[in-house]
Amino acid sequence: MIDLKKIEERIDRTLAHETKESLAGWLMSKRHKSLNQLLGDGTFESMEYQSSSFEASHSVVVGTDEAPLDSGVKDTFLFAA
Repeated sequence: MIDLKKIEERIDRTLAHETKESLAGWLMSKRHKSLNQLLGDGTFESMEYQSSSFEASHSVVVGTDEAPLDSGVKDTFLFAA
């Protein structure tokens, strides 16, 4: 059977010796462990950054009641709400 009194005493003793720094260290170690589980063990390799650009093939103008939508494209089914 579980002795709740002993568990409570053990928790009280542990918390009595905790500091802000020790709690922060404990949390960081837990986060580090969970990040390693997510990414796996190993090393990181730096990769070159490659930029890319694009040009729009048409423009979309969204209007108001006075100026309706003008996409410049005849097939309106290409647009999703």
